[in-house]
Amino acid sequence: MNRHALTPGSRSAAYFNAAFAPAAALTVSDPSGPSARTKGSKLAVGQSGTIDLSLYGDQAMAAFKVSALDASESPILDFKFDKTSGKSGDTVRLTVTLKSAPQNGIEPFVIESTPNGVTNEWYGLVGQ
Repeated sequence: MNRHALTPGSRSAAYFNAAFAPAAALTVSDPSGPSARTKGSKLAVGQSGTIDLSLYGDQAMAAFKVSALDASESPILDFKFDKTSGKSGDTVRLTVTLKSAPQNGIEPFVIESTPNGVTNEWYGLVGQ
């Protein structure tokens, strides 16, 4: 069985990522239909919150880089890390600041983990 179904031939490559567990209930507004509930980080405009990213991998490997980006067309999130790399078992603290009100009540973001030119992603949401 291929652990990396979207990466052909990666059966023997180490899997790694930076993950977090969203805690707050968020509502996604949809002008054309009913609202939906999901989980994410809840912030007011101008407020910052800290997310603990747990770095993990299924094999021993060197430290890898972590970064974050706002996944919308009009970015409204700022990101600051206490450190930008680590290895499996480490915790990286990410501070997220919401600069303005998100469209539809939520703002998506992506955490990228990258060693040796390979990138894995973990997705999150910030809402009010």
